[in-house]
Order: sequence, then C-alpha cells, then structure tokens
Amino acid sequence: LSDLQWAYTADGLGVVHKDEADTVLGPVSNAPLQIRGTTYPKGLGTDATSFLMYRLAERCSTFTSDVGVDDAAGTGGSVDFQVWSDGQQLFDSGVVTGGSPVQTVNVDITGKRRLMLIVTNGGDGNGLDRADWGNPQVTCDP
Repeated sequence: LSDLQWAYTADGLGVVHKDEADTVLGPVSNAPLQIRGTTYPKGLGTDATSFLMYRLAERCSTFTSDVGVDDAAGTGGSVDFQVWSDGQQLFDSGVVTGGSPVQTVNVDITGKRRLMLIVTNGGDGNGLDRADWGNPQVTCDP
C-alpha cells in the first residue's frame, strides 16, 4: 500500500510516513520501520490516532500486513490496530504495546469498495504510540 495513493489520511502528529517510521521529526524521518527486531522496507509509519482510506473498486480479495509498535518506542506505547471495510470491522488487534509480539493481519476484502486502516491510542493518550503497518498489501485483479 505504500506504493499507492490513499484517498484520505489523518494522523495524530500530522503525517503518515510511507516506507519509514513516524519519529515526530516532521514529514521525512529517514527511520526504518522496525517491529520486534524485523525491519520492513515497505510499510506505513503512523502515530495514534491515525486513519487511512484506500479505494478498492471491488476488485481486490485480501489485505495482509504485520502490525506493531515501532522498536523506537522501546517497550512503551500502546495502540489498537483496526481494519474496516464498507462499514464492517474485519480486524482488531486489541491493545498492542512495544513489548507485544508482531501480529499478522490477513482479511478477506472480496467485493469491498473501501479499505480503512485505523490506529487508536489504546485508551491512555498517545505517548510513544508509533504504530507500524509492515509490508501492507492488497491482492487485486488487474
């Protein structure tokens, strides 16, 4: 998804980063996306609370991504990753911290028009809430 243009985005610190972590350094961080020691060359770096929407045109079948708090937050941060499509929640990670294992999202989006990627602050403010979508992909018909 980091190679595609989103239809809409909002981020708690103002900028969603393509292929780099959100480090509060401005529009360009040059920091790699890293979750539990794994570096992701492709992905989306956000901060809680964030919202991204992509148009799918009913021609995609699956969405996959690894999700977690970026290693730059240490064991801090607490976020909740959610995937929604056409008003239906397809995935909810529950509260994830910097010490939580990586979670893998794999959801069916067959026939869906929109894909929404949401990160909330886990209910305790947004301190160190560096949320990474590692290698987010949609499988679509040509």
